[in-house]
Amino acid sequence: MSGISEDCWCAGWLTDCEYALWANLTGKDVSDVKAWRISEHEVEELRLAHEVAGGWIVWSDERRDLLFLSTEEWLEHLAARSDSALAH
Repeated sequence: MSGISEDCWCAGWLTDCEYALWANLTGKDVSDVKAWRISEHEVEELRLAHEVAGGWIVWSDERRDLLFLSTEEWLEHLAARSDSALAH
C-alpha cells in the first residue's frame, strides 16, 4: 500500500491512502475519498494481499505509525467513519 502511495504521489503514506485504496478494491468511494488511478495489476495485488493477510493497514494518528486491522476490525472502522461523516 505504501509502495502504491509512493508511486502515485511520491509520499510513503498519503493522507487517507487506506480509504482510497479500499475504494480501488471495492469500486466505491469511501467516506468521500475517491479511488486512485492505479493499474488492474495493482488492484489485484491489493486484493491478494488483503486476502492473505486477513486485514488492512491504516494510519494511526495516536501511534504516528501504520496499524494492522483484521478485516472485521477494518469493516467496523469503516462503518464508524461513515457514521461520523453522516453526523456532520
